[in-house]
This record gives sequence, C-alpha cells and structure tokens, in this order.
Amino acid sequence: MKYVVGSFSAFALAVVAHAGDLSSTPSVAPPVDKRGAVLCQWSITITSKAIGEACFPGRDKDYLAALGWAIAQMDTFILRNSKTTKTQLQSNKGKIEEEARKNILFDQSGRCVPGQSAFIFYPEAAPTFDRKRLEIEVKALLAVDRPPVMNPCL
Repeated sequence: MKYVVGSFSAFALAVVAHAGDLSSTPSVAPPVDKRGAVLCQWSITITSKAIGEACFPGRDKDYLAALGWAIAQMDTFILRNSKTTKTQLQSNKGKIEEEARKNILFDQSGRCVPGQSAFIFYPEAAPTFDRKRLEIEVKALLAVDRPPVMNPCL
C-alpha cells in the first residue's frame, strides 16, 4: 500500500490507536504478523481517504473510490477474522476519520494549509495512481485469513 503512506509521525500513533481497539488479543507485546498488519493498513487508508475528502473535495475521485474499495475489503476481512462486530468496526472507523480531520490545519478561508504533517497520509501521486497495483497489494495483504493485527505498522 505504498500509495497511502510516505512516512510516519506522532499523528499516526493517535490515528492507529483507535484501530488498535479492534485487536481481540490483549497481551504484553502486541501480536505481529509478517504477512502484513491489516489493522494498520486499514487505519492509514481510512485516514488518507478522510484527508482527501476534507482537503480536496471533488478532486481525485478515482483514487478516493479505490481507497473506499480497499477499506471495504479490509472491513470484510476484519469482521471475518475477529470478534469485532459491524457496529464496533463502524464506530472505530468513525473515530479514525474524526481524529484525521481534527489534525488537519485549515486557513481562515477554510482551505487546508499546504505542507502540513497530515498530508503524509495523502500522496501527491493520488491523481496518477495505478488502481490495478493498489488492488493487487490489497488482495495480497488479505489473501490469508488470520487475526487482524496492528504490527508491524509501517
């Protein structure tokens, strides 16, 4: 999911903390899955979509639609492979979106301030992304049923 993430910041920790609430296996050390951290990718993808919708309304429609598709695929995976209910999933998704929007800086006219840290989750390449590649990456991430985990995150 290289289209979604460019780097990592303290903001990301707040965002992924909400997704971590979905983990059904409390432990001292968080579970790690070398096949990919579905909850991490899920939370970052939700964040990217929320930022795109808030800061670039009407732009990048194909990219945002592809992110919506990816989120729906991950939703299905999470529900199938955890004890999370659809209500809990939607609640956590809403918290992640809210956290993302809360961290966006707007100028006096209501436009997003360029160059802010929240944009690490919204790539400049959004208008020229490759949907087939995104679909391949999502399908590979979700190819094997397993408990969804947050680590390794990025």
